[in-house]
Order: sequence, then C-alpha cells, then structure tokens
Amino acid sequence: PDHAHYRGLVARFYSAQRTAGLEPEVRRIVTEAIDEIIEQGEGDLAETLSAPISPTSLAMFIGLPPQDWSKFSIWSTQVLDFAGTNRYEQAFAVMTKMVEYFNDWLDDRAANPTDDFASLLVTAQYRGRNLTREEQLGYCQVLGLAGHETTSSAMGNSLLHLGTHPEVRQRLADNPDLIP
Repeated sequence: PDHAHYRGLVARFYSAQRTAGLEPEVRRIVTEAIDEIIEQGEGDLAETLSAPISPTSLAMFIGLPPQDWSKFSIWSTQVLDFAGTNRYEQAFAVMTKMVEYFNDWLDDRAANPTDDFASLLVTAQYRGRNLTREEQLGYCQVLGLAGHETTSSAMGNSLLHLGTHPEVRQRLADNPDLIP
C-alpha cells in the first residue's frame, strides 16, 4: 500500500509532454555519438549510446542543470560498475557524493522552486506531511540508479534485437512512424 501511494506522489511528473520535451536534446546527443562512430570508422553502438545517453537523459528529465549532467552520468555509471563488481566501498564513496549533491539540490529547490523533480519532492505530501529528506533522497537515488540501469539495458536489448533481426530494422527504416 505504501509503494502505491509513494509512486502516486511523483506519477504526475512522468508525463508524455515532459518526455517529449527532452527529444531534441536527446536526438542531438545521439547524433553526436553516431557521428563519432562514423568518423572513427567503427565502434560499439550499444556502448556508445547506452552508457552516456541513459544517465544524461535521466539528468535532463529530473531537471539537473546542464553543467552537472556529465557529473551525474559519471557517478551513476561508477556506482553501478563498482557495485556490480563487488567494490562496495568505492560504490559507497560515490553514492556519498551523489547524496551530498542531491541534498544541496533539494535545499536549493526548497528555496527556489521550479518545475523540476526536486521541486516536486520538496513540496510533495505523504499522508498529510511533507516527505522527509531521507525519503526525498531515496527518490533521487532510485531514479538516478535504477532508472539508469533500466534505460541502459532497454537500449542495449533494443539494439541487439535490431542487429539480429534485419527484417525488423528494415520495417522501422521503411516506416519511421512506428518508432514511438
């Protein structure tokens, strides 16, 4: 029951309109990554696209300032890499940096609200009370890490599918309107 209520607090943030607003910037990043592969003459498309685009698009989505997108990307990638290879002390050290960053970001949005994710968190009500800072930080961590892993995996799996099913790739090339 609590999960549904907590999820409902931020559900309005996940709108099609908000996601569509990111498309031009994500397209620019993808185009630059593909251009780099073309310029080099070869490359790993999944690595080139999934690794940087997932955390960068999440940083954009939640409203981090553009100058912090690469920092967020590095941190989230490091935490997942360290944890995935049992280097928990290193993962914890990076998570500590992320928490400090998010804490400052939440403080700033409490004083200067915008229409971003942090502003939503500092004003959200759970059963008649504001979310605690720990709850707010939990949302930031879950979105930043779980969202990164999920998005990267989905992108990698999609590229694998397109690479191993030329008929699907051709169908999409012939009918780009099929791409959501």
